[in-house]
Amino acid sequence: AQNFVSTVNWKSTLVVPIPRRASSYLEEQVDGVQGDLIMGHSLNGRPPEYTLIWVKNGIIYSIHGYGQPDQALALGDGLS
Repeated sequence: AQNFVSTVNWKSTLVVPIPRRASSYLEEQVDGVQGDLIMGHSLNGRPPEYTLIWVKNGIIYSIHGYGQPDQALALGDGLS
């Protein structure tokens, strides 16, 4: 891990959480722009896990949580 950390330029690296057991990827409209929605399977009785990523006006947005795709998109649309 120490060797890896020393080789990464952390000033230009974006760490994005990807759902464990990611199972699908969709391009969706969010906040008026195209975004990427990555969904995972539900585990241990939890709702499915998701990560929603989009760029608007030069700003990168990301939402990660548990729920259905429509919940993730509603959260993204509600940020502006």
